[in-house]
Amino acid sequence: MNNWKLSDFVKQILALYMIIIPLAIASQTSANECVLDFNVPSVWNDSNLNAGNWDEFLNDSLCATPFVRYMYSLGRRANQTRLIFLNKTEQKDCMDTLKSEEKNVFSCGIEKLTRGSPGGCSDYSVTDVVNKLGSTLKSLGENCKLLGSDGESSEACGYCLRRWEEMGALSSNNSSNDTMKIEANICRFAVLISLTSQRMYDVEWLQSIYNCLGNKNLPLADQAKDEEDYTSHKGREVLIGGAGGDYNSSSYYIDDPL
Repeated sequence: MNNWKLSDFVKQILALYMIIIPLAIASQTSANECVLDFNVPSVWNDSNLNAGNWDEFLNDSLCATPFVRYMYSLGRRANQTRLIFLNKTEQKDCMDTLKSEEKNVFSCGIEKLTRGSPGGCSDYSVTDVVNKLGSTLKSLGENCKLLGSDGESSEACGYCLRRWEEMGALSSNNSSNDTMKIEANICRFAVLISLTSQRMYDVEWLQSIYNCLGNKNLPLADQAKDEEDYTSHKGREVLIGGAGGDYNSSSYYIDDPL
């Protein structure tokens, strides 16, 4: 009788074991899955996506393609969730995924864009960017609006690039302080990813702005001239919407075009 009870008990334990182990494995697999979708628009390829090292933010210009894929994917997620940067665990899972398709992304410097990194902007959501950096978000969109249009000229990139550099002025003014550089970059990338989330449908514009800001290949003299021309032209334009906290974010959330 005792032997029968012991045998029955062992069978129950084994049955329970057979149920728990697969569930534990499935849970572990799910926990390691990347929260980003790295699919990019089909019109993008290495020949027309030529973003460089983003003013040495990236450690290698060969990292440009995976970085653009990463930013676009953050923008898509931000469009759906309003969250911008990943935490360290999420980022590692996604870098593991991206590593299987791209150059060794762990050496690119992408990890600097991590939620919880130094600087207040690392924890920002799109709502925070709109409420706290709304005028910056608006001005970047305004200065870069001519990108991706038919007959696009170098002046269009010049207007956009000048504003991007102004956003990173803290980095330039504190060149000896690496922490200040990183904080300034995190804030302006938070703005750019927020802008990406608002214009997911406009893939040609996104391709142009990434190429323009990533390459930063206009001479400073040309940039200054472009800014002067743009300032005189801007005065004749009618700006839509308010600045700062008046910037309405809710109307920009749209369906993913892919």
